[in-house]
Amino acid sequence: MKLAKNKLNRDFIAILYQHYPQLKDLANFLIDVLDMGKESVYRRLRNEVAFSFDEIAAIALALNVSLDKFIGSNTNRVYLEMQMHEIKEHEELYVEIISSNIRSIQKMSDQNALGVYSALNRLPFGYTLAGKKYAKFYYYKWLYHTLKGAMKTNFSDFILPASIQNIQEEFIKVSNSTKCEMSIIFDENIFLYSIREFNYFRKRGLINDEDTQQIQAELNRIVEAMEYSTRTGENGLGANIRIYLSLVDVEPNVSYVSYPEPELCTFNIWSPAGDIVTTTNPEFCRRQKEWLDSMARYTTLITQCNEKEQIEFFNKQREYIANMTNNL
Repeated sequence: MKLAKNKLNRDFIAILYQHYPQLKDLANFLIDVLDMGKESVYRRLRNEVAFSFDEIAAIALALNVSLDKFIGSNTNRVYLEMQMHEIKEHEELYVEIISSNIRSIQKMSDQNALGVYSALNRLPFGYTLAGKKYAKFYYYKWLYHTLKGAMKTNFSDFILPASIQNIQEEFIKVSNSTKCEMSIIFDENIFLYSIREFNYFRKRGLINDEDTQQIQAELNRIVEAMEYSTRTGENGLGANIRIYLSLVDVEPNVSYVSYPEPELCTFNIWSPAGDIVTTTNPEFCRRQKEWLDSMARYTTLITQCNEKEQIEFFNKQREYIANMTNNL
């Protein structure tokens, strides 16, 4: 019985290391959360003393992790985590969603991520929030769907709240500081999906011609930024980036992040609303990484090579943008 208890404690400690890979950082976290002396914390981390249920509950609360994840760590279940925000004003809720994305990026920097591997069928925040007009549209679209179509305000009359503008600018600042290596698989129609969403609002008469032209200009700047990364093999900050074109449809927007510790990784799934569903389960992450690797069989690398495919892809996106209002 004691052996089983010790094993449960070891498994719990292993999960804690997924959140704080460095022993010193983990110990300081536990000292603060448990209001406990340094030696008492280290005795628990050496598995000399088992964590009590109250201590586990306090740690779970501080990490914002379900107790199920700790208790079920020895089973064949995988627990996915998503921040369930309290019911608030829509503006505050959107700020929290973007903030959770910011925390996800900051984690990569804080824990020295080795690489990020993504498969995308929609333009990520790093691109969509870079242009003021399109960033405004992204919130406008989110609010429209959140209100279940009850919003009737025209886009030109819609005022972007200062809190939204500030959090979007903060996201761009944090995103631009990311320097880990990236491998990205783009759906060949990645712009088309965004344009179809935009045209829905045009069709309903909510967006006028002037705003459309300004968003078209911003989308073209996004194409130029993507083209720069493809041509140079870097993201403008010196970080290596490899871009692939998928020959099959990419379904959800996902990313796999690897860290220096062999068993530490994160798998993120983005919902259409921008929420992140995350797991650090090593086996699940390994399987999803294998899935991303298998997609390489259906892709073409266009970074610093395959100039013909590069030209065709970016010309195709520019054509989508130029004709985005032709077939309402």
